[in-house]
Amino acid sequence: MGRANEMPRVTLSPPSIDFVVAVLRRHVGLIVACTAVTFTAVLGALVWAGPTYEVSASLLVKLGREMAPPTTVSNDALAVQTKRPEDIASETAIMQSPDLLAGVVAHFGEDFFLAEPVPRTAFQRVKAVLRAGVKRVKATGREALIALGLRRRLTPTEQVVVALQQALVVEPVRRSDIVQITLRTSDPEAGVQVVSTLIDLYLARHIAAFTTPRAREFFEQQADDFRRRLEETEQTRARFQLSNAAWDLGEQRRLLLAQQRELAGTRDATVADIARLETEIGETRKKLANLPRDLRVSLEQESKLEGLRARVATQGRQLGSVAAELRKLDGMNAELHRLDREIALLEQNYLLYSKHLEEARISKAMDQAEIANVALVAPPSSTMVPVRPRLAIWLVGSLMLGAGAPIALVFAREALRPTVRTREEIVEILDSPVLAALPDGRRA
Repeated sequence: MGRANEMPRVTLSPPSIDFVVAVLRRHVGLIVACTAVTFTAVLGALVWAGPTYEVSASLLVKLGREMAPPTTVSNDALAVQTKRPEDIASETAIMQSPDLLAGVVAHFGEDFFLAEPVPRTAFQRVKAVLRAGVKRVKATGREALIALGLRRRLTPTEQVVVALQQALVVEPVRRSDIVQITLRTSDPEAGVQVVSTLIDLYLARHIAAFTTPRAREFFEQQADDFRRRLEETEQTRARFQLSNAAWDLGEQRRLLLAQQRELAGTRDATVADIARLETEIGETRKKLANLPRDLRVSLEQESKLEGLRARVATQGRQLGSVAAELRKLDGMNAELHRLDREIALLEQNYLLYSKHLEEARISKAMDQAEIANVALVAPPSSTMVPVRPRLAIWLVGSLMLGAGAPIALVFAREALRPTVRTREEIVEILDSPVLAALPDGRRA
């Protein structure tokens, strides 16, 4: 009796297969309906979105005249550096620049991108009507945002450029010098044309970006200036040689030095004769001071002494003249050396600018011939099948979502609101036999 008054305890036990089957059988209509609705909605969305193809091309960035690599010297050896990562990044930035994309839009025109295909079937007409409605809704929302100051009004060209930026991917291939260009579009043929035009405009922009403006005119002007200065300096040197008779300064200096040595030797001999004669005159005067004849002899010796002294003075003047000539010759030699150094420097600069002028001429000729260090290794091509949407994944996913979501909801409801539906559940919970079962009145 006491047992009958006790409240039964509900215990949670793992669901049995019969319970799962029973729950699924009771809600099979809901599960099938949700699965069908989800599958239909996903299929409709896929049909609405349409297929998306991928147009790709590859460019090889090589070392060339536009990217002259810097050189470094290490361990007494000349090491040439290869391209830097910044070089590849510069190329990708040029290809993705809005100005370049605007050039693509200008090449084809805005209608090429904004025009809708002509519907041919009834379904396509319905789809076109729905798309037009969606566009009007989007335009209304965009105008509202513009009125609130949250967005800026874009021109048709800017709208197309923004769409191209979203659909275009330019990225370097890892561990290579390849740049991959990828464009996702619903029209593969038009996409191939767009990528081809983009590459053509990029190559022209690449050449213009790495070209130094007026380089040829600058080097030509500098080369002409140094050539003119070189000719003037050479003429100055020739006039200097002619006016100073400085044809062989080395030989002239050698002759003057020989003459100087000869005059110095003769002068030293004359000075020695003067000293000897002065000594003799002094001794003669001491010994024979009282003899008239000796006096006459002494006068002759003095006259000879005066002549020697005059010769010494003349030889001194000659030595001074030779020294002046040597100093003048040294000055001439210094001036000629200065002119030679100036001529050599001017000639070196003239040759340097002439070399750069020739390089500028070659570079301009290559630019006109559109020769660059970027090569097209894979022309634009489209995928044979759409890359998006992936039908198998979306359809299988819609089936799994359509069936899984209601099944999960049903079992969650059963877990949160437990209800006894079978004899076995009553026996398990109350631990008492079931004597009778009344039919459901709602089915009567």
